[in-house]
Amino acid sequence: MDDPDISEPLEILIDEIMMCLRYYRSSIQGTPVERAYFVGGMAGHKAISEHLARVLNLETRVVDPLSTLGRAGKVPVSGVNLNKPQPGWATTVGCVLCPTDL
Repeated sequence: MDDPDISEPLEILIDEIMMCLRYYRSSIQGTPVERAYFVGGMAGHKAISEHLARVLNLETRVVDPLSTLGRAGKVPVSGVNLNKPQPGWATTVGCVLCPTDL
């Protein structure tokens, strides 16, 4: 099965990021944007990450929210390889660590 053509959504994403960068640069002068951090299920898609880095002229990094959590013991984990970054867990980890008295 061939990969779907994502060129149009990717160009839309690039346009949105470029608008954010222009706004930031006009609002926060003197502090350059040096890198972009990716989270979410598609963050680990290497070709997309490399394309965005090239087009945006920024260093890119995939965030691994699970790496910030401590593990005490040998609790078995099924379906998640903790030896690889897990950017798709960003929302879940954020919700779990969020204060409950909002």
